[in-house]
Amino acid sequence: MAEKEKEVNNDQDDRNPNHVRDLIFTALSITEYTQIPMLFLGNPGIAKTTGVRLWAETYGYRVTTLIGTQRVAEEILGYMVNDTGEKRLITYTPDWFDEVVENKKAGFKTLLFIDELSQAPDNVQGAMLQLIFDRRVGGRANYLPDDCLVVSAANYKGNIPPQCGIQAPTLNRFCIVNVNPIDGIGLITEFLQSEEERKDKIPVFGRVEISPRIEDTARKVLKDTLAILFSTYCRKDDKEMTLDVNNTNFSDIFDQPGPIHNFITGRTVHYMYKLVIGFIHLRLIRKIHKEIIANLVLGLGGLGTNTFKNEKQKEDFQTSLLTGFQKILRRSVESNMEEINSVELDFTDKTIEEGISMWMRSQESNGNINDINLQRLMELIRKNYGSSETKMTATLTKNWDSKRVLGDLQKLNTLAGYLKSAQMMEIGPLVKELEVIAASWDTYKTAILNSI
Repeated sequence: MAEKEKEVNNDQDDRNPNHVRDLIFTALSITEYTQIPMLFLGNPGIAKTTGVRLWAETYGYRVTTLIGTQRVAEEILGYMVNDTGEKRLITYTPDWFDEVVENKKAGFKTLLFIDELSQAPDNVQGAMLQLIFDRRVGGRANYLPDDCLVVSAANYKGNIPPQCGIQAPTLNRFCIVNVNPIDGIGLITEFLQSEEERKDKIPVFGRVEISPRIEDTARKVLKDTLAILFSTYCRKDDKEMTLDVNNTNFSDIFDQPGPIHNFITGRTVHYMYKLVIGFIHLRLIRKIHKEIIANLVLGLGGLGTNTFKNEKQKEDFQTSLLTGFQKILRRSVESNMEEINSVELDFTDKTIEEGISMWMRSQESNGNINDINLQRLMELIRKNYGSSETKMTATLTKNWDSKRVLGDLQKLNTLAGYLKSAQMMEIGPLVKELEVIAASWDTYKTAILNSI
């Protein structure tokens, strides 16, 4: 199979014959890396179960399935019985849990597949939810193995009895993946393949090492992007409150026709950050991945806060969210490449003047301002002059080496001006630190010059 493997959609025709399969493969690979819980929603017969099983077969997982309509709550979390000897209740683990444990002992990972979640009775659905997020059954020691992957699937509301459904708090705990064909031709093409064609060109994902810098950049850019979205779509002055985090009306989300999107909460914002990291790690950052990225991003926050006045507002918001997400990925990847290509400078035993001169020279070839070297340079500056006016004043009073202080502070002023001219939000706090030092320097400038 290895010679047939290649990146998702790479060098394929415009129409991917395995659209559904590759969507499921991508979502499962992301949850494997990030632990974001995935919920596959789709019509019956769209190969949700088949796709999950094929992914497990491809990547060495054994599948244990829990079907919501065929279990009672006790079969999910365990049976409580009376231990007469200990005079207390104890919990017997269910059969499926023992299967997972045996897989682990035999050296296999398990994919625990919770199917037909939307059709499970409320108490069973509650037990499944507890299992998914607590990852344990019965007593405290009965945890799922760390490498056990838990994923869920369900049918849309229109495919199930009226009394069935999924409540909004449950939906919000997942990244919703809407599993639908591109169109009718896509459906026919994918489902009239031979077994060999169905397993052909299995997606291969990258394994980019995620550095602290990538994490930091992703978090900052996501924060800025979401802040812009909220400021844009919270126009209180003309009463167009299209994003209202205090909204409490989410009861009918699962009842809507068409793809189901999630609503923005603190949980889904955190999932968005992890999703950025997952996309970068798997190298899902190219234009050919645009549809998959859109599916998962909208599956975390495409509904905003469920307060749009009409469909046009919602569509505009979704377009802005997806555009912002592409920028987040691009900025994060660029930051990572800059770090890989940069040369680490050694500021050991260097004065401030010497350190700044080294860093400024490196900018001629590097061009990456907010790099690891700038962080180290700032550590050197803080060590010598502190990061507050009080510390700076104390330093100048104790260390009255006029020549050194004069050279250092001239360079500090040069550095502050250089960073300020870059107009980068990420280095704003560093500029402020340098301006504090410069302000303290002005207080002592006359005395220093008179002592030369």
